[in-house]
Amino acid sequence: MKLSGALLVVAGLLLAIGFALMDTTVSAGMTTVNNLGLMNTKQNGLIVGMALFLGGCVLYGFGSIRPKNEPQSVPSIQVDPEAVREGNRHVVILVGALFLILFLFTVAPRLLAMIQ
Repeated sequence: MKLSGALLVVAGLLLAIGFALMDTTVSAGMTTVNNLGLMNTKQNGLIVGMALFLGGCVLYGFGSIRPKNEPQSVPSIQVDPEAVREGNRHVVILVGALFLILFLFTVAPRLLAMIQ
């Protein structure tokens, strides 16, 4: 994460600097005028560059939190199959109740209106 964060930081800074130096004027005869389309492009480029920069900073920061030498241990979990079945039964009842409520508030009034 540190490497990708550093790459995003560099890319974001280069993009933002490139768009900050962008010329937004066009020649109109003897003078130059500001082009709103070019200003919009410059603003969007600056926003994208800064977003990449900030995203890279976040990735680099989170990549620095965990030391590399610390082993990652996976805890062993013992699952009781009966508890899983009991939990699934509650989920099925809850989903069924939600569908019943959805039916009562959406489909049932339309059916009653069609019958009358």
